[in-house]
Amino acid sequence: MKKNKKRNFIVLGIVIVLVACIAIMLFQVKGEKKEVVETDQNSYRYIKVDGKDYRYRTNLKTILFLGIDTTDETKNQGQSDAIDLAIFDRDQQKIKIVSLSRDTMCKIRLFDSEGNDLGWDKQHLGLAYSYGKNRKHGGILAKDAVSKLLSDVPLVNYTAFDLNSLQELQDIIGDMPMVLDDDYIDINPLWKKGKKIVINRDNVEEFVRSRNTSKDYSNKTRMQRQKLYIQTYINQLKTKLTNDYSITLQKMYDFYSKLTTNITLKEIDSYAEMILNYSIDNNEYYTLPGEDQKGELHDEFIVDQKQLKQLVLQLFYEEDK
Repeated sequence: MKKNKKRNFIVLGIVIVLVACIAIMLFQVKGEKKEVVETDQNSYRYIKVDGKDYRYRTNLKTILFLGIDTTDETKNQGQSDAIDLAIFDRDQQKIKIVSLSRDTMCKIRLFDSEGNDLGWDKQHLGLAYSYGKNRKHGGILAKDAVSKLLSDVPLVNYTAFDLNSLQELQDIIGDMPMVLDDDYIDINPLWKKGKKIVINRDNVEEFVRSRNTSKDYSNKTRMQRQKLYIQTYINQLKTKLTNDYSITLQKMYDFYSKLTTNITLKEIDSYAEMILNYSIDNNEYYTLPGEDQKGELHDEFIVDQKQLKQLVLQLFYEEDK
């Protein structure tokens, strides 16, 4: 019994840190009521594209990770600064990551200040979470918005955490050396391409969340830094678990209380098995196709719908022959 309990803690800890890593940190809009349109919940299973029939690959598991730009002390719900979708492909035994810009223009569900449903309207994806009546509701709204953006493919699990958790996330592995893959001197004059730096609890927020808002489309380079952080963190985590297992495990377990998630304890074992045995390849890190443009008030990312459809087919479907 003790052995099983210890194993459950191990499994839980590993899932917690993957949740945290991928999900690195990093208005409520009032208006005319929009029509609420409900769709067939099973319409995603079989689709036709360019005259060919495709069926949804049911052997997939997904988790949406959200990094929220607020702290426990603030009264506002906050917005999603980082939005990443992890796809666990049980056929190919791979973990694939789709990174979505907070500036993505897409349909999200709106609510007024009294909680009345205003229906779906095109807004920044990062705002979807902010319309929740609480953190759990915000996670569901963000998950539903990403699902609708991706042709209504089903997304079940989500996890979110806020700024207060960043230092504790870094403390799990301590000092983390990395070699910069590009120039980030607009954030720190010492962060030049090829330079070896050390990320720790004192500078982790600067690295994963800061951006130069005086420059257009500054979120793009921030997403690039977040990708580098995720890849480096996972590798160092494996080393920590090997060399200092019990202490690292306890830190991971303590971090669980900082998360807002609908992942249940019963789901921990299956996720952990996949995390331990599946590959996470740099070639399986995706961003949505499209281009940035200046909006009236904020940057906007306009998705190329034709290319997005092909990406959805690649990740979620197979030809129905």
